[in-house]
Amino acid sequence: MKMPSFVPLLTFWLFVIVVVVRDSPTSAGVQGSSQLSPSERAVWEEEETYWRLLKAENRQQYLDLWDDRFVGWPRFETEPIRKDRITRFMTERRVLDYKLEPLSVREYGKDVVIALYRATVHGVDTAGTNENTRTSRLIHTWMKTEKGWQIIGGMSADDQTSPLAAAPAPSTKR
Repeated sequence: MKMPSFVPLLTFWLFVIVVVVRDSPTSAGVQGSSQLSPSERAVWEEEETYWRLLKAENRQQYLDLWDDRFVGWPRFETEPIRKDRITRFMTERRVLDYKLEPLSVREYGKDVVIALYRATVHGVDTAGTNENTRTSRLIHTWMKTEKGWQIIGGMSADDQTSPLAAAPAPSTKR
């Protein structure tokens, strides 16, 4: 029996589809994630775990992600805080849903990875009366410790366009 003439073309396209799907970003969603180092991939997975634990209100496992020497500046604090205050907001708000937009996950040496991303969070206060969605910019610095990857520093801010970015370039005409 003779093979139909379209079979080689079909075989070629199946191969192309398999390669494209295999090399597409992982569930982590990091652009070019197939190019991430094992440490970068592990840290992004920890960022996803961070948000799953927040949503589940699993305070103890959430705290385990933070190094005891952590210092950071969340957008809702007036000054940098330490680990002992990192869950204070969990008594005031609950995460109902979230979407992460990874922007950069970069390894520095063998034990430090910095992750920068946007998080759009749909939440509600604990009374259930003030429900809203807000987008923030986050940066976490992770260090590999004997306990695994832990957050050693971080900062967040509301995701707003700076007036400087919107300002037109000065005119050179006179």
